[in-house]
Amino acid sequence: MYSISVVMWCTPVLTSTLTFGTVLLLGVWLDAGTLFTTTTIFNNLRDPIRTFPQSMISISQAMISLGRLDRYMMSRELVDDAVERDKGCDGRTAVEVKNGAFSWDDESKEEDLKHINLNVNKGELTAIVGTVGSGKSSLLASILGEMHKLSGKVRVCGTTAHVAQTSWIQNGTTEENILFGEHGINLSGGQKQRIQLARAVYQNCDIYLLDDVFSAVDAHTGSEIFKECVRGVLKNKTVLVVTHQVDFLHNVDLILVMRDGMIVQAGKSNDLLNSGLDFKQLVAAHETSMELVEMSTTIPSKSSPSPQISPQLSSNHREANGGNNSLDQPKSDNRTSKLIKEEEKETGKVSLHVYKVCIN
Repeated sequence: MYSISVVMWCTPVLTSTLTFGTVLLLGVWLDAGTLFTTTTIFNNLRDPIRTFPQSMISISQAMISLGRLDRYMMSRELVDDAVERDKGCDGRTAVEVKNGAFSWDDESKEEDLKHINLNVNKGELTAIVGTVGSGKSSLLASILGEMHKLSGKVRVCGTTAHVAQTSWIQNGTTEENILFGEHGINLSGGQKQRIQLARAVYQNCDIYLLDDVFSAVDAHTGSEIFKECVRGVLKNKTVLVVTHQVDFLHNVDLILVMRDGMIVQAGKSNDLLNSGLDFKQLVAAHETSMELVEMSTTIPSKSSPSPQISPQLSSNHREANGGNNSLDQPKSDNRTSKLIKEEEKETGKVSLHVYKVCIN
C-alpha cells in the first residue's frame, strides 16, 4: 500500500511530463493560453490524486469495521437457560456437565469443546491443565454460560465468581477496586491480578473459577496465593483453577487434563502420572524448562570470580527482601551476557537499499 502511495504522489509530475512530451512528438502547436490552461488543470488534480490512496485505505477500513459491527449485531444471543443454576442444592454436586458440546461461533457450529463430562463436588479444588489452546479457559466460559451450547447439560449449584486471565482494574483506590468503585494504570500485572482475586473473594460466592491467576506473579507470590487464598480463605469453597504450575497439582482434589477441546484424563496427580501420557508430558516439559532456567542462571563468570557467600547469610538476605527465591540473580558477564547491547551506528549517506525497503 505504501508503494502505491509513492506512485500516486509522483503521478502529477509523470502525467504532465507524458502529456507535454506526447504533444511535442505529435507536432501539436502549444500557445501560452493552452499551456497555462493545461497546467492549471494538472495543478487542480494534484491533491485529489495524492489523497486517493489514503481515501481507498479509509474506505476499506470503514467497510471492514461496518462488516464486523453487522456480524456482531446480527449474531445470535446467548440462551439464558443454557446453564441450569440452582442456588440451594442439597446434594454433593457443585458443577456438572454431561455430554457437553460448546462453540464460540454461532454460525459455523464448530465444536470448540466436545465430549465434556465433568462432575465437581462441593468443597473440592479442581485443577484444569493442558497445553496452550487446549480449551482450558473455554471450559470455564462454558460453565459460566458464555459459550453457545450445542448439546448436553450444564448444571451449577450456587453462586459463581470468575477471575479472568486478563485483569480488569478500575481507576481508583485499592478499596474502591475491591468494593467496585471506576482502569488502573499505576499497578503492575501481579498487583492487578491480586486485586482482582481479592474482589472475587470479597463476593463470598459458592463456586470460584480462577483462570490462570498465577501467571502474572512470581513463584514465591504464587505459592503464597495458593496457600493463603486458594487453600486458606477458599478452603471450604468449590474452586476450579486453570494453571500451568504443576508444583501445586499434588495438593488438589481433582486434575482435568485437556487436549483439543476435550477432557482426556481426570484423576489425582499420582494416578495420572502412572496411567497416561498427556499429564506426564506436561510435567516433563515443566521440569525440562526449569532445568534450562537453572542452567542459564548458574553459568559461572569467567572474567571475575564472584565472592563466596555463606548459605546462612544468603538465606537471611533473601528473607529480609520478602521471599525465598529458588533462583538467584546471576551477575552479568561484561563480555558475553550484557542485558543492553550497544547501539549500532552508521555514518555517511543513506544507501539506495533503504529507499527500496521503504518503497516496497
